[in-house]
Amino acid sequence: MVAAGIDRRDADSWIDEVGSPTRYSFQLAFTGTAFSHSEETPDMAMQVGESGTFTLSGNELVLTNASDTYTLQTTLADDELSLRWVSSTEQGTPQDQAKHRRYTIAFYCSAPFRRQP
Repeated sequence: MVAAGIDRRDADSWIDEVGSPTRYSFQLAFTGTAFSHSEETPDMAMQVGESGTFTLSGNELVLTNASDTYTLQTTLADDELSLRWVSSTEQGTPQDQAKHRRYTIAFYCSAPFRRQP
């Protein structure tokens, strides 16, 4: 998370909130103009956490779910997709917005995604 540009204190806050599982796996799928983001830990089977629509313009990916929009910079190298947080819209109190920003960066930007055959 720190390598993805999130402040170390924010990363520590995220770890305090979700714990520190021995493994955290993410899956990002694109079909047509739809996306889904799933997560899995040793204590939780892979399940969809977010879904919605996406647009891609140059290297800017915009994901839109029911209530939020994430703008991410993409880098594609062979079968590896890396995302960098640019901006996002979140609902709720300033504390809720800060928490959601941490989760967005953790789930989408903390590690590259690899294309599955």
